[in-house]
Formats: sequence, structure tokens, C-alpha cells
Amino acid sequence: MEYPVYKDKRKPFMKKLFIIHLMSLVLCLVLPWFIYVHGSFTFLFLAYFTVKKYRGFKALFALFSSVLVMLLMFDMADFKLTWSLSYVFPSFIIAITSLMFLIILVRKKKWHQYYSMHSYLIMVNLLVGLLMILGFMQSIVLGIVTLSIFAASLIAIWIRVGKKYYRNLFRFIHV
Repeated sequence: MEYPVYKDKRKPFMKKLFIIHLMSLVLCLVLPWFIYVHGSFTFLFLAYFTVKKYRGFKALFALFSSVLVMLLMFDMADFKLTWSLSYVFPSFIIAITSLMFLIILVRKKKWHQYYSMHSYLIMVNLLVGLLMILGFMQSIVLGIVTLSIFAASLIAIWIRVGKKYYRNLFRFIHV
């Protein structure tokens, strides 16, 4: 019995892009200023794969995450995580939380599609609280605003959708 021969689904563009990304990483170790180029290239690399794979809110969340990774790399160039964790990360969480809140308010009938994203937001907001407690965030006010907006969105979603949302959300995250 002969097995059918399948074409290789790997794209040569992906291989070349990955090799260029690895070479850029090696250059970062040799040339300290090259981390800015590598951060931009990492953003493009992540953005290409996420836009290709996801649509809608997940794609937007992935693009925001890739911007955050790029800015973290820029901030690590001086070996201090100052402005990216104190200002960019909480602002990113505020934007994503507000966007998710608006989507759930507008599309009430399809709210069950956002369990996974909402559970990720819960974990990320807990991370913001942990960073505030451990003292990694310099802007405590922005962290408190982030957690307050998240709490307000939880209450508003509970009022808008009802207890089914939280019952199903807790079932989804196995609590």
C-alpha cells in the first residue's frame, strides 16, 4: 500500500522571517543599540502571525500585546523596567478592559464568546495588583485606576448580562 504524497505546507517566507529574527536576536547580544531594531522587528513578527491567525477582539488584543512586548524590549535596553511597567502596561489594560466592556454592552446576545478573553483580563488585572504590591510600578495611581475600571466593568457587566455571565465564567475558569 502506498501512501499519498502531500505537499509541504511550510512556507519559505516563514522560514526566512524566523531566521532573520534569530539573526536579529544574536545582533542584540553583540550590539546593545540593536535592541531597538530587534524590538521593532519582534512587533512586526508577532503582528504578522496574529493578524494572520485571529480576527476581531483577539487580533486587537494580540496586537496590543505585541506593542507591549516591543515597548518592554525598548525599556530593557537600559536594564530598568521603569516606564513600560508603570505607564504603558496599565494604560494597555485600561484600553483592553474598556474595549471588552463596550463590546459586551453592545453585543449582549453574543457575550458567551468572550469567556476566554475575560478570564485573561482577570489574570492580567491580578498581575497589575501584584506588581503594585511588590513595588515594581512607580505610578500607583495608574494601577489603582486600572483596578477600579476593571471592578466597575465587572459590576456593569453583571448588571447588564446577569448572573449567568459569572456562573459560566467561573465554570470556564474552573473555580
